[in-house]
Amino acid sequence: MSVFNATVFALQYGLPLLSYARVALQVVNENATNTFLHNTQLSTAASTTVVLPNVDTLYSSAAYDLSENNVQITVPSIEPDRYWSVAFYDPFGNNYATPGSVNNNTGGTYLLSYVPNAAWGFHPYTPESGSNPYKGLINSPTIDGTILARILVKNNSSDLAYVQSLTNATTMKPVPRLTGTSSNCTNTNNTLLANTPIITNSTMFTNDTLIANITTCDNNTNAFSTPSLTKANLAPYTSTNNTALATLQLLANFFNSNPPFDISAASVESLLSNLMTAGVYDHAYREPPGLNLTEAYETAISNISASYSDYFEPLNNNWLHNVQAGSFGDQYLDRALTGMTAYLEQTPDQALYPMLQNRALLLNNGEAYTFTFSGKPPVASDGFWSLTLYNSQGYLVENSLNKYSVGDRSNITYPDGTQAYGSSATRKDGKFQVLIQAENMPPPRNWTNNWLPSPANGTFSVALRFFAPKNASTDGSYQYPVISKGRAIVS
Repeated sequence: MSVFNATVFALQYGLPLLSYARVALQVVNENATNTFLHNTQLSTAASTTVVLPNVDTLYSSAAYDLSENNVQITVPSIEPDRYWSVAFYDPFGNNYATPGSVNNNTGGTYLLSYVPNAAWGFHPYTPESGSNPYKGLINSPTIDGTILARILVKNNSSDLAYVQSLTNATTMKPVPRLTGTSSNCTNTNNTLLANTPIITNSTMFTNDTLIANITTCDNNTNAFSTPSLTKANLAPYTSTNNTALATLQLLANFFNSNPPFDISAASVESLLSNLMTAGVYDHAYREPPGLNLTEAYETAISNISASYSDYFEPLNNNWLHNVQAGSFGDQYLDRALTGMTAYLEQTPDQALYPMLQNRALLLNNGEAYTFTFSGKPPVASDGFWSLTLYNSQGYLVENSLNKYSVGDRSNITYPDGTQAYGSSATRKDGKFQVLIQAENMPPPRNWTNNWLPSPANGTFSVALRFFAPKNASTDGSYQYPVISKGRAIVS
C-alpha cells in the first residue's frame, strides 16, 4: 500500500479517538479516572455539553485505565420492569459488553479486568458463593475504555428523585491486582482464559476458579509499567488545530495499549503493516516525507461519507438503521462514521436507532409534519421508546412547555382521545399521530399531548429510539411512521 493510501487508512482507523479524547479529557482534568461522573438531571434546551441528548435516562459516565488496577463496579438493585444498562466500550467505540436488564442481570458488584489474548466481554457468574463477591467478570479487550450507565426515568418528579438515588448508588473504584503466592496462582490470568471460547451472555461459569484467579493473582504481562490514560497521551486533541495530525498522534499514543480485537490474524497483520507505512509506530507519529496530509484527510472524510449507504439497511417507510451498530470488527469506515456522529452507540440487542433517509427536516411559516405511527413501537416490558426533536445544532429545542420528546411515558392519545399508555389506557394498540409544528402556532387541545414544538422556521432533526427492542422492529413486521408535510393545525 502506498504511503498516501496507508495514511488515509490510518486516519479512517483513528478518527473515533477524537471523540474518545473529548470524553476522556474531562475525566483526566478532574482526576476522575476509574470513577463514575453522575449526571442526575434530565437534559433540557440549556444542555449543550452533549449533541443529540436523550431525555429518557440519567447517565453515569466513566473513562477507565486498567494498566495498573482492576476496577470494581457496583449497581444497586433495580426492579425488572425498568431499563438499565452498564455499557462498556473500547476507545474506538466498540460496545463489547453490556450487563443490564435486557440480559436479565441484577444489581450487585462486577469486576472489570484486562486479560490480553483472552475471551473479551461479559462473563456472567453463577451461582454466587461466599468466596466470590462478584456477579460476573467483564474482560476488557483494551487497557483503556469508557463506561456509560443508563437508568430509565419514568413519567413523574418522584420517579426522577428515585432514579437519582439509583444513579448515585452506581459506583466504581479501582481494586489492586494482588501478587499471589498460593497454588491457585500457577495458572496466570492469560492461561486461565486463553482457551476459553468467546463468551456470550447465556454462558455461565459454575466454579470460583475464573474470578478467584483474576482477583488474587498478579499477571505481570497483564499490566503496563505506566498509566495509559494521561494528559500527555491526550494532548494532541488540544495542542493542534490540525485534525489529521491530532488523529494520527492520538492513534500513536493509544494504539499499543488498545490493540485491535474481534478481527482475524491476517487483518491484524495487514493493519500493523499499513500503520507502519503511514508512520504510526513505536508510540509516535512520523510524517512521511512528501505526504500531503491535508489531501489524505479530505480523502478519508470523503470515503467515510460515501460509505453511509454500505452500512445502513432499509426498514420501511424511508427509515433505515445501522447494521453494525456498536460492534464494528474490521468495518473501520462504519466505525469512523459512528464515532463522528453517534459515539458510544449501543449494540442492536440493547437499542435501535432508526433514522430517516433524509435526516434534515424543514418547516416554513404555517407548515407542520405529522408522523403517523401504525401502532406502538415494539419494545420489551423493561424497554422504552421516544421521538425527540433537535435544532440544527443538535440540541433540544427551547419551548415554554419544556417538551422535547414524546414516547411510551407520554400522555399520547389515539385519534378518539383515549390514552395509548398508562393506567387509564383501555386499548392495547392502534394507530396514532405525532404533530410537529412551531411553538408560536399551538394546535387545538385534542392535539396537545401528541405535539412536539419545533423551531418557527428552519431545519431540525428527530431521533427515534427503541431501547430493548423486539424482533418486530427489524424483521419487517412493524411499519415505521409515515411522515407527511402540510399546513399547520391550528384552532
